[in-house]
Amino acid sequence: AAGAALGPFTTGLREWKRWSVAGKELSAQKNTRGEAVVAFDPTGALLATETGNAVVTLFDVATGKETQVVRAPLPSSKERHKQGITAVAVSPEGRYAATGSYDRTVKLWDLERNRVLATFTDHQAPITALAFSPEGKWLASGSGGTPLNPGPGEVRLWDVAARKAKGALPSHPHGVVALAFTPDSQTLVWATGKGANADPSQHAEVILSEVASGQTRRTLPGKEVVLVSALALSPDGKMLATGTIHRPTNGATMYGVALWDLASGEKRSVLLGHQGSVLIRGLAFSPDGKTLASSADDQTVRLWNVATGEVMLTLKGVPDPRSNLAFASDGRTLAAGGIERSLGMVKLWRAAPRQESDPPAQRP
Repeated sequence: AAGAALGPFTTGLREWKRWSVAGKELSAQKNTRGEAVVAFDPTGALLATETGNAVVTLFDVATGKETQVVRAPLPSSKERHKQGITAVAVSPEGRYAATGSYDRTVKLWDLERNRVLATFTDHQAPITALAFSPEGKWLASGSGGTPLNPGPGEVRLWDVAARKAKGALPSHPHGVVALAFTPDSQTLVWATGKGANADPSQHAEVILSEVASGQTRRTLPGKEVVLVSALALSPDGKMLATGTIHRPTNGATMYGVALWDLASGEKRSVLLGHQGSVLIRGLAFSPDGKTLASSADDQTVRLWNVATGEVMLTLKGVPDPRSNLAFASDGRTLAAGGIERSLGMVKLWRAAPRQESDPPAQRP
């Protein structure tokens, strides 16, 4: 279900405030890998988090209580990831979860029975991204390096019901940064990174691939795009947001969020608002598509009015620096996963209806 639009400039919601679940933040043990990853279940009632210890935990968002630990029954079991988890996705109907890891494997979990249904081992690099198709038939996984240190990687498709590989898209020298299915499940949108040491004759790419055949439908124009660091697709599938570094032929380098018309492949605008030359780390559209959230290395989340391109609110105290974002289905709860003081950390914000006693909301 679509959620309400966010921010006091669109629906009268008061300024977003830091929301502590059950009076405390969600945190985990110290880990050298660091960053946490987050995903909501379809109802928005459960938050799946991983904070660097190769274990995914489900939290009840309303109470903050741990409801389930998604791992093999015994820590020594071969079913458990051998290294930290880098990506988490929950299937549309909420029955399955997928996890990807530095150990180059993807695991498909049955959330009802808390067990591993399949382990996919075909990737040759750490997993960087996961996504279920909207109808739940396919799972896509991407691999490679990081945006600043890309390595060879690829996209693979898996048949969820059959628990086997459907196929792979051609490998890419810059790996896969992020991916998403269009609402009709017919197209997979994926982005490649390009680091500072990459071949200067090549640029970052956003590729639209046909799910049925694996053929490339379109590559978005990107000769001015030096790097793509994040990706999000609007709920209606018409707009694509990418975290990018632009280097125009006759202009200064810009760090921002690019908005693309997916049908035409044309770039509509570049949103500039994060402070300094900082990399965009996470992007997420609200369920109604009216608001876009972006996190960056300036340790803030910006909430953008998609129609006007204006920053509506700035949320501070974001986990640093590799924050990924997720909206709950109600459109009023936002989660950011990242790292804070060497701890994998998850922070939540919730918007509440404006009260008469609230002062007027201020623009950031």
